Amino acid sequence: MDSDKLHEQFKLYQEMAKQDKSIDVAGLMMQALDTKDKNYIPSGKKRIAYLVSMGFPPFGLVYALQFWFSDKEDGPQAAVICVVLTAMAVILLVVMTGALFSGSGVTSDQLQQINPEDIRSLIE
Repeated sequence: MDSDKLHEQFKLYQEMAKQDKSIDVAGLMMQALDTKDKNYIPSGKKRIAYLVSMGFPPFGLVYALQFWFSDKEDGPQAAVICVVLTAMAVILLVVMTGALFSGSGVTSDQLQQINPEDIRSLIE
């Protein structure tokens, strides 16, 4: 809200208080000042950043840098959340990959011995 609108609203509250003495003008003005526009990152953008951080871990760091260097009030907090979600996603990916390979009985040495020509012949 700009100062002209706030001034008009304050006058309206004063007139209301003259008519009814039980109206708390100070409380109404505090509430009006609280509803003014704040410099926050839009919730939709944060939601997308958090989903990217979990789904595509390295790209979450791009959002983290963008939020960290923004002039928004909640930028650093959103950046830290992106970094934490990215780290959790990477850890989960490493654990799941290790569990997948340990459950299949295939070792990394066996995977390295696979010949790409054998795979091409299987596909054809």
